[in-house]
Amino acid sequence: MKRIRWIDFGKGFTIFFVLTAHCIDELYGTNIFPKYDVFSKLMLAIIYTFIMPCFFALSGFLYKSPKSNKGYLYSIRKKFVNFSIPYIVFSILYVSLQHLTKVNRLNPWGSLIFIYKQPISYLWFLYVLFLIFVFIGLMDIIKVPFNIQLVLSIILFIVVQLINPVYFIYATFSWLPCFYMGILIKRNMNILNNYMVFVISLIITIFGLAIRIYLGGSWFRNNDMLMNTAIFKVGSIFLMFFFFYHVQNNKFFEYFEKYGNYSIVIYLVHLPLTSFF
Repeated sequence: MKRIRWIDFGKGFTIFFVLTAHCIDELYGTNIFPKYDVFSKLMLAIIYTFIMPCFFALSGFLYKSPKSNKGYLYSIRKKFVNFSIPYIVFSILYVSLQHLTKVNRLNPWGSLIFIYKQPISYLWFLYVLFLIFVFIGLMDIIKVPFNIQLVLSIILFIVVQLINPVYFIYATFSWLPCFYMGILIKRNMNILNNYMVFVISLIITIFGLAIRIYLGGSWFRNNDMLMNTAIFKVGSIFLMFFFFYHVQNNKFFEYFEKYGNYSIVIYLVHLPLTSFF
């Protein structure tokens, strides 16, 4: 399949900021440079606003609906192998390296026993993404219309925020709307040429982030999809996709594009590597 260059750029650009956010977060946790805490918090708040929503939306954009029950089962089996092997290997590797080096947040050895229901640190993304593929593939197989799926994803998001169920249900349906935004954009590519959508997304993102800061508390740790972060996180998807689509054919674009093809590998190895520093 021919690669979509601007999608690769988006993946490369986003993974760069995933690395940046985790480095800033680790540095902030050491309390070595307290006078820069405000800057660190602001950077974390901005980066956490878009990185994971964009990753799920990019996955949604690349999603292909199964054509049959057999195709669905084959796809899920393949994804299970492709996701579970690195998930297990890097869970063990990450916890092992944590115990061999000095880190701010240590996962106990016992946490490895429960990775089937509670992912280790950053590996939650693989866990949740696989479950989203299972759910959406099932919706397509039973031929639920896309518009109904979209509305259902919003309803399920609200429900899990209110009742706080077990982790795999909560996390899957919390991030499901972001995945659907990627599918929505793919089905309506004219959105990426609509400057009104860009302006509205920019306003929503900035306004939502400003309110989050105003409310105080741990305003900079907004990496989760919550009732009070969802709107501006979804807004950031349209904002960033507009940026990904229109920044092409220059050295800046080409630099990040080349890393897009390896974004998942970079994602998997980046935190274990930072354990040494």
